[in-house]
Amino acid sequence: AVIANTSGYLLSIKKQDKEVVQKGEVLAVVSSSAEFEDVTMLEQAIERFLQEGSFPQALLSKKLKLGELQGDFSQFVLDHAANGFQTNNRYAETNISQLNRQISNLQLSIGELEKMQTVTAAEVQLAHRQFMDKQSLYSSGAIDRFELESYKSKEYQKDKELKQLSLSILEKQKEINQLQTQIAQITQNKATSNQALSSSLIEKAQLLRSKIMEWKFKYVLVAPVDGQLSYGQLRQ
Repeated sequence: AVIANTSGYLLSIKKQDKEVVQKGEVLAVVSSSAEFEDVTMLEQAIERFLQEGSFPQALLSKKLKLGELQGDFSQFVLDHAANGFQTNNRYAETNISQLNRQISNLQLSIGELEKMQTVTAAEVQLAHRQFMDKQSLYSSGAIDRFELESYKSKEYQKDKELKQLSLSILEKQKEINQLQTQIAQITQNKATSNQALSSSLIEKAQLLRSKIMEWKFKYVLVAPVDGQLSYGQLRQ
C-alpha cells in the first residue's frame, strides 16, 4: 500500500495501472503550492552544488514555483550572490598591489642609501687618517690646535652622516616590514571571509536539501519496493 503523508488531491499520476515499477520511482504527486518539476530541478542543482561546488546561474534568476521552499531558496540565492561578490572582488588584490609598489620603492631607496653608505664609510676612514696625520704635525708643533680640531670635526661630521644613513636604512626596512604585515593581514582576512561565506553557503544548501526531502516526503508518493501497480482501490 502507498499512502500519502498529507491531505490533498492527486495533482498528477506518473505511472499507469498494472505498470511495473522500481523501488523509489515517483508514482504520483499530491497538490501543493510548489511545482513538482521546479522542486525536482532545484533538487538536482543542489545535489550538483554539494558535490561539485557549482550551481546553474540561470536557475538563480529563474522564477521557480517552490511554495514553502521559497524562503530557504531565497536565502541560498542571497548567500550565493555574496559569495560570488567576495570571490570576484578585486579590492584586496588592489590594496596588496599598491602596498607591493610601496615596498619596491622603499627597496630602491634602501639601495641608494647603501651606495651612499659605502661612499661615506670611505670618507670616514679618509677623515680619520687625515686627523691622525695632523695630530702628528700638531705634536711636532707644525700646526696649531685650532687646525687639528677642524680635522677632528670633519671626521666627526662624516661619522655622523654614516650613522644617519644607517638609521635611515633601518627606518625604511621597518616600513617594509609593516607593509608586509599589512599584506599578510589583508590576505588572511580575505581567506577567512571567503571561508566563512563558503561555509555559510554550504550550510544553506544542506538545509535546502533537507527541506526538499521533507517536501517530497509529504507530497510525493514513491514506490516502496519493486513491483506492479494496482489501482483497483483508488478513490477519487
